[in-house]
Amino acid sequence: WEAVRYLLSLFPRELHLKRNTREAFVEPELDLDFILFDPNNTGLRYYVPHSKKILSKEIPAPNWAIKHFKNKNAVFLTPKKYSLLSPDDPLAYSSETPFILNEPVGYERNRELEELIPNVIITIFKERERMASLSAGDEVMQKFRDRFERWIMRNRHEYGEKFDALRLKGMVFETNTRYLLSAHILGSIGRFEGKIDTGIIHDVLVINQEILDLWMNELPEKVILEAVETYERYISGDKRANTALSIFMDLEATSIDGTVTKEEFYRALLEYGFREAYAKEVMERLIAEGHLYEPFVGKLKMIKPG
Repeated sequence: WEAVRYLLSLFPRELHLKRNTREAFVEPELDLDFILFDPNNTGLRYYVPHSKKILSKEIPAPNWAIKHFKNKNAVFLTPKKYSLLSPDDPLAYSSETPFILNEPVGYERNRELEELIPNVIITIFKERERMASLSAGDEVMQKFRDRFERWIMRNRHEYGEKFDALRLKGMVFETNTRYLLSAHILGSIGRFEGKIDTGIIHDVLVINQEILDLWMNELPEKVILEAVETYERYISGDKRANTALSIFMDLEATSIDGTVTKEEFYRALLEYGFREAYAKEVMERLIAEGHLYEPFVGKLKMIKPG
């Protein structure tokens, strides 16, 4: 808490999340009186609770601040008590980097850092203007999506049902949320570096892997088993069909328009290890059993359970 409070103190006042966002500057001798503007130009501000007491709340922020986080125009710089760790913690799946802090974070006041922070912030804002946003149809985003889906498959092989359980809606690794947050990190790093290349894509996936490994290793076994039990209530007895459906959900979660082509689904099944004959069979079966439907010729969409 003290470390992030120090970090926030280095930011300009305009970037602090406060209840009253309008701040006046008055200089009587020069006859100046005006409202400070927001150089961020996005409304994005940063928050650290003023009191340690707030850290014990599920969302460690005052009620007036919650709407800013829900609207994604504020960022937590807030530690959470390790004893309150939960895979369905609202901060766990809404934070870009939900690392688990089970040890105190040490810091020391650094004059060089304090002097350089304004330049770093200005650099980021300038690059944000140059690289304003990433489109889902951009070549780099297509490449990132492919790499992200392979990352999902690799961890499904390694962690099995435990990983799938943490990817349920509202859990720490809900696929669509994790993909969007990862894309945000990709854009942020790209703006800082002035470009996005395969190295940055790799770095983002490494961050995801570190987060996942931490959650898998630090979560109590009882908590993981409860998550797996919840997951098993959603699935049927055919393990291969469930695997195919999970693969489809990953593709759908990262698609541009929420649909997946049959060819794309078929290739993903083969890449995962399905035989050609069974890949075609399971696709038709998922459609026949009402899990998927074809809103347009050659495109599939999942029918969400009620």
